[in-house]
Amino acid sequence: MNSSGVCGVVLCGGKSSRMGTDKGLLVYQGKTLVEHALDPIRSWCHPLYISTNALHYQHLGLPLISDIHQGIGPLAAWHAGLTQHRSGPVLFVACDMPDVNVSLLQEMVRMATSFDVVYCQLSIEPILPLPVVLGPKILPVIEALIGEKDYKLQRVVEQAGADASLKIRAIALDKEPKNINSSTDLTN
Repeated sequence: MNSSGVCGVVLCGGKSSRMGTDKGLLVYQGKTLVEHALDPIRSWCHPLYISTNALHYQHLGLPLISDIHQGIGPLAAWHAGLTQHRSGPVLFVACDMPDVNVSLLQEMVRMATSFDVVYCQLSIEPILPLPVVLGPKILPVIEALIGEKDYKLQRVVEQAGADASLKIRAIALDKEPKNINSSTDLTN
């Protein structure tokens, strides 16, 4: 897939409170979790960044993006990625979701040519925060929420849906992508 102008950002900056260690460098099925996240998008997301406040990802040879607003969770990564790449859509994926369907990611990116927010949803949970594709027009919404100290990712989608100038699109999923949150998840 040729997605020139589509930026990719892999989130590796979480607190990993349930895991107790930086998840991105943990090995799952023979590769680190960050490699699982990078491999499917490396050939078609340009530029490609790692969102982290830790320098131990430098060995991957990709630019690192640090949070501008520290300690507010993944919303800070969305903000930093959109601030870094203002010229087109940004695909955000999590390092702890190693089995995300590549076709799903590519479909999300294709939809981003017509929508400012493309997100996934389940019938039991209205909005899955990742993966997501955000266009540059959503940055003011994120900045306003940060200013209000409202850091919930679903609020970005809710606020975008309430703004007539922004277009959002949900993709329905049958099941939630695997998420690695504990050491037992690494072996299942």
